[in-house]
Amino acid sequence: MNLGGSRKKGIISPSRTQQMASTYSAALRQYVTGNHFMDTFAFHSISGSEIVRRFGYPACR
Repeated sequence: MNLGGSRKKGIISPSRTQQMASTYSAALRQYVTGNHFMDTFAFHSISGSEIVRRFGYPACR
């Protein structure tokens, strides 16, 4: 997971980050914000199986 903005310029865009987060399920949004995943440009991964199992997204077929 990452956030909106310009990594190259080191500028975080709160509006872009919020726009992106608004497309996530409530559970996923709570998880990424609660763990501060969207506060920095550091990359955080969440496995596909966890996205399906924990956050209720449909599995790819």
